[in-house]
This record gives sequence, structure tokens and C-alpha cells, in this order.
Amino acid sequence: MKNNNRKKHIRWNRVALLLLLFIFIMSFTVNALANSINDKTENCSIVTVCSGDTLWGLIKENNPDYRGNMNEAVYQTCKLNNMTTAMLQTGQTVLIPHL
Repeated sequence: MKNNNRKKHIRWNRVALLLLLFIFIMSFTVNALANSINDKTENCSIVTVCSGDTLWGLIKENNPDYRGNMNEAVYQTCKLNNMTTAMLQTGQTVLIPHL
């Protein structure tokens, strides 16, 4: 009987250890994701699209002194926002990088 209780105790210790390890790994994962999101938005403006807005226009509006390649800026903005096209929808929220 004593041996049986000892095996149960060892099993619960293993379960507790695995649970703590899982929590530890998840906390690092959540922290890394949060840092990744903060890094993305640190040098950006968050813009809500209004009727008639274009990505090109929003980039120019938020970077009035930018004299670089606008096609590259549009491409990078699409990439930043995981957009497959530069088409915008009214009410959509878009990150516009500070160039």
C-alpha cells in the first residue's frame, strides 16, 4: 500500500512539474508576441480609413517630408499590415509607418 501511494505522489509531482513548465513557456511566448506587436507599432501612426482614402494618400499625409520611392512605401505598408493589395475599406484600421 505504501508503494502505491508513493507512485501516485511521484505521478502528481510530474504533472505539477509539467504544468509549471508549460506556464513558464507560455509566459515567454506571450511576452515575445507582445514585444513583437510593440516593435511593429512603435514607429507608426494608427489610422482609421475614411471614405475616399488611399494608402498612397495616407502615407503622404503621415509623412509630409518623405521624398523616397512611394511604390516601395506602399509595398512596405501593405507588408506591415499583412495586406495582399493596397485596396482600403472605410473603417479599416491601418498602421502607417513613419518614413
